[in-house]
Amino acid sequence: MSFTNKVLATSILALTGFAAQAENVSNPFAVELTQLYAVTQPGAPDPSGDSMCRDKYGEYLGSALDGKYDINTSTLMMSAEANYLGSMVKMFPLGIAHTYAFMTDGVPPALSDRQINRIIVNVSTDFEKVEGDVMFVTGGEFNCVLSNLPANNM
Repeated sequence: MSFTNKVLATSILALTGFAAQAENVSNPFAVELTQLYAVTQPGAPDPSGDSMCRDKYGEYLGSALDGKYDINTSTLMMSAEANYLGSMVKMFPLGIAHTYAFMTDGVPPALSDRQINRIIVNVSTDFEKVEGDVMFVTGGEFNCVLSNLPANNM
């Protein structure tokens, strides 16, 4: 192999390796859940239920949600897991355009016994912002969402 071909082959390998690394993003996340608000059954925020949510679930304000996500930005194959109140849950991609969104498919008994139904994590496409949400199902007119972002950021 000539010197020129060796340089070309080395350059191609180096670029290919760099591109493969740029496609895979694997990051831990940790958010503090400081916002608690009511949502209607279709999911729209409804401030008239906020006091009920604070009365029922206010003890969870300030709790932590952490975990890790793995995203291939080229193939859009992705996975995530989250830890809330000592329970590790597997999350599944939601397939929502312009964000990397994950949701649990139910929760373990340690969480469902607290009326927690779902955990949702949204990662911005620049990987700079993570939104973590824990949804409590009250069985009434409202559900409650515990989040690191205010209701108007939904």
